[in-house]
Amino acid sequence: MVISLGEVRGIVKNLGERDTQNPEGAGVDLRIGEVHKITGGEAFIESDGAEGQGLRSGFETEVVMTYTENGDSKNQPRFVIKPGDYYLVKTIETVSIPLNVLADFRARSSLFRAGLNLLTTVGSPGYQGV
Repeated sequence: MVISLGEVRGIVKNLGERDTQNPEGAGVDLRIGEVHKITGGEAFIESDGAEGQGLRSGFETEVVMTYTENGDSKNQPRFVIKPGDYYLVKTIETVSIPLNVLADFRARSSLFRAGLNLLTTVGSPGYQGV
């Protein structure tokens, strides 16, 4: 299935200028809106049967960076990612995935070349959010 830029704009809201003015390849870039450092707690997979369902442990985070609208890139906040640290990232964009589309979120190769590993998932048909 081929999706036009107009259809992409309907699926991904608030696309950056780079993707609306000069789209590249078969995808769009989602931009960092907010970064939360995982500071404590634990998580586990709910695989203990019915008695364990819904008993997920939580984890604590602290906001370490927030994108500010109307600022140029030189004045945007920056932070250093240290080995062994984990972060949750919220995008500037929101997505509204049609019921007949499955989104495949992947990191750009430049992140891997910088030594970062971005763990992503698929966007299920019908998902809406950030």
